[in-house]
Amino acid sequence: MRELVVVDRLDPSFVMKEFAERYQFTGREYEMLLLLVVNGLSNRDIAEQCFISEKTVQNHLANMMKKLGTRSTRQFYALVCHHLLQVR
Repeated sequence: MRELVVVDRLDPSFVMKEFAERYQFTGREYEMLLLLVVNGLSNRDIAEQCFISEKTVQNHLANMMKKLGTRSTRQFYALVCHHLLQVR
């Protein structure tokens, strides 16, 4: 008997995974996306949690913004919010 897997399309991790795949984020960039957007952590908090430098977090964010074609974190968050609104 097969087990039925129900996917909650409103689950933040599912929505962010879909977003990350669309823009070809790496696994680490996806992790940064979750920590930034879903958990609302600061760059410093992310660095501490992931055992990396704050500069490395900034580099990951810069790489994600480049993939999205954004030049500011405001544009970055606006694009993520736009994606979230389309999913609902």
